[in-house]
Amino acid sequence: MEFVQCILFVAVIISPICATEKSETNPFIGNLVNDTDKIDPYNSTRWTFTQSESLVQFLWTDMDGNAEAKYVPDYSPAVIGLPFDFNLFGQNIRKVEVMREGGIRSADPEQWWVAVPLKVGEFGLTPCEIKFLLKGASLSIQWQYRPQESCNTVNSDDELSYQLKIHANGSIDFVYKQIPFGNLKDFQVKFPDVGSKFGVSYQYKVPASFDTFTLGLHMNVNETDIKDNTVVSVRPQPQCTTFRSLTSCMVGAKNANISCAWCSKAEICSSKRDFLGEVWMENGCDCPRPLQPEIYSWLSGTTITFIIIGMTLTVLMVVSLIAHYYINKVREDLYRLTKDKSIGPLEFKFDTHHATQWTMFNSKKVAEELWVNMDKENGVKTVMNHIGPEVIHLPFEFQFFDLNIRKIEVLKEGGVRSADPKTNWFMIPVTVGKLGLTPCQIRFFFKVPSLAIQWKCREHCSMEDQSTELSFQMSLFMTGRIEFIYKKIPFGNLRNFRANFADIGQKIGVNYRYELPKLNTHFVLGIELNVDELEIEENTVINVKSRQMCTNYRTCGSCLSEKTKYLTQLDCYWCRKLEMCTSLRDFLGDFWESCDIFTYEQPFCGEILYQGVTEKDDSDYIESFFMMYYAATAISMLILIVILVIMFRLGCFINFNFDFIHHQGGRGRQGRQ
Repeated sequence: MEFVQCILFVAVIISPICATEKSETNPFIGNLVNDTDKIDPYNSTRWTFTQSESLVQFLWTDMDGNAEAKYVPDYSPAVIGLPFDFNLFGQNIRKVEVMREGGIRSADPEQWWVAVPLKVGEFGLTPCEIKFLLKGASLSIQWQYRPQESCNTVNSDDELSYQLKIHANGSIDFVYKQIPFGNLKDFQVKFPDVGSKFGVSYQYKVPASFDTFTLGLHMNVNETDIKDNTVVSVRPQPQCTTFRSLTSCMVGAKNANISCAWCSKAEICSSKRDFLGEVWMENGCDCPRPLQPEIYSWLSGTTITFIIIGMTLTVLMVVSLIAHYYINKVREDLYRLTKDKSIGPLEFKFDTHHATQWTMFNSKKVAEELWVNMDKENGVKTVMNHIGPEVIHLPFEFQFFDLNIRKIEVLKEGGVRSADPKTNWFMIPVTVGKLGLTPCQIRFFFKVPSLAIQWKCREHCSMEDQSTELSFQMSLFMTGRIEFIYKKIPFGNLRNFRANFADIGQKIGVNYRYELPKLNTHFVLGIELNVDELEIEENTVINVKSRQMCTNYRTCGSCLSEKTKYLTQLDCYWCRKLEMCTSLRDFLGDFWESCDIFTYEQPFCGEILYQGVTEKDDSDYIESFFMMYYAATAISMLILIVILVIMFRLGCFINFNFDFIHHQGGRGRQGRQ
């Protein structure tokens, strides 16, 4: 009996909901509720303007003298990993990028959103300090601006200070503590470099189409009265569109006390009266006109029972495939593992040219997840050449700055370097000299899209004593991310270990020689760290990622493509004379004055963007095998989805009591709101 109840429950969950909805009314009539409240055009957020010194004191986070407060690095945006899910219009955000000119934005190129309390340009005002503090389920960021060359003064009447606070429930607060010259309008007159707009924007993408909607609100400073001790609170409104799955559309809508319906074709949850109403109608999301009972009279109770069982098994198969995919994917995304409470906020650094970001933390749970158990994996290979480096061909392109690397040299003393004499780069997690320690075992394992290499070093390889064993792993990912994982380190940490074995190298890190042939010069990108200045213990993880920059693109077409602009979130410019791509703010910006001819639109490149076929080697066939495997898996899942869609259509007029019911789908309003 319990098995039958379980089957009936699954059937109810996966059947689409097409019943008529109750009339939905907005609790706020019109855009302007009163002098202090506004609703955005899509009714997705409510904005409250309050001038209260006591409220500002309550919301303002005092970061002066707080040891937990962190500083944003100078002249560069900073990515902050959140220890909580920031629910922004139905998306759970785990990392944000802080902008020096004021505000935050998405750190994920697949998403686009921005929250700006005020935007300040590069001239006239100087961002003296930008600090942030994570406390519970909220993040506070503070900007302080003063006129140029006055940051070191104790007090300044011209200081502009405000904070932005985000909360796990999606609420956002702009807290303006000190506004010189009375209010923002007058302040902007004195400093025209201050932006004229502020607000919150989020680009909602309809999953099954190319439709996008910009939610939120952007307001003009001149149309508001923002002065000292002003708080602008942005609160998300309960809407069906925030639910992104069938289950959340059913359960979440019920908990929020709103009426919603799920459209499996468009993959949207809508009340049919919100901004997705026209998308609902265009995709024919309403259930088809009910059929006459004699047409489907062949559906007996036994047949429907088998259909329900088949649907249950199909769902279990799909879930198992998805689970398998995400288990393999977990090593690709570091932030999936940062739910471990022992990690806390991520500490990060940038190199001199802001081309790489370095992150270091210690967590036994994360280290064990990232460490590849090569004793249990199939396809593990051993580095056989103990005299010199061994060349490994990658079954994928490793994106490293402007390079697409297909082969590397593995060094027995620890690390890898370029196998191409035309390029100069290396990656060193630890350097072990020829005296004292011996590399007993070096193994590597491909797990597309990554490569893991492990070194195991001892004082005497033939002895069973493991007290001096040093074991570490380096992983390369197709996206350009590099991981150093330290499994075993004798004497407590690497610094003490080096004191006992002097031939352990002092430097670790990533280094790349970026050549600029037209000027006969080069730049050293990457980060080199001193072991004696770091606390590298067992279960320490170091993550190095080359940043998306204009300088990574070496042709006019790739420099000015829409894809590049999307990935870098920058405006790139192409210098024909020097054959370089720059955003004017990166390390190549100083050479821009030498460019007599520059291009910022792709049609003027006058080149063939994609040309050339390279000769295939063994690694290409390995990659083809994995592509065939993923293609076969995708086709199998597509067939399962088609079966589910057919069953969903039956679910429009069959309920779990085996009775025929007729749903009359309600029509939403036509057009975009």
